[in-house]
Amino acid sequence: MDDLIYKTDDFLNLVLGVRLTNVRAIDSPPIANFLIQRYKLYYAQIYTQTFVLVVENRPSQEQFNSVQTSAQLRSIETALNCPIIYIVPQLRYSHRFQLIKRRIPFVVPKMQLYIPQLGMCFSNTVQQNIVQTSKLSILAQALILQFLSEKK
Repeated sequence: MDDLIYKTDDFLNLVLGVRLTNVRAIDSPPIANFLIQRYKLYYAQIYTQTFVLVVENRPSQEQFNSVQTSAQLRSIETALNCPIIYIVPQLRYSHRFQLIKRRIPFVVPKMQLYIPQLGMCFSNTVQQNIVQTSKLSILAQALILQFLSEKK
């Protein structure tokens, strides 16, 4: 199974408290050969609904525009007669905007989630490193002293 599938499972568990279940690869999908070469496909369940997880084989080698990618994803969805979730390691803003405009579900593990079939709104998390300090800055000390002096 693809590393992005594991990361997506962890992200869904973190955000929704649910895990992907019954994940299995689709060996011979009835789609065009260039789509089979471009994407890895998996069946998976979220809650009780079955989805096709679509992961790019080589995300950085061929750059399709968002309209082409959307059309390819819709053709996969139509051929398999099952809703899809597009899983990518990163997503440009313009591409994300086009996917949302076309209501194509996607997950960027640890960052973004859009699955309208489950009633999921768009979620954007920001990773930030929190630095723990053992000293208070001069400004923080002044604010604390002012607060304590006004309290009397």
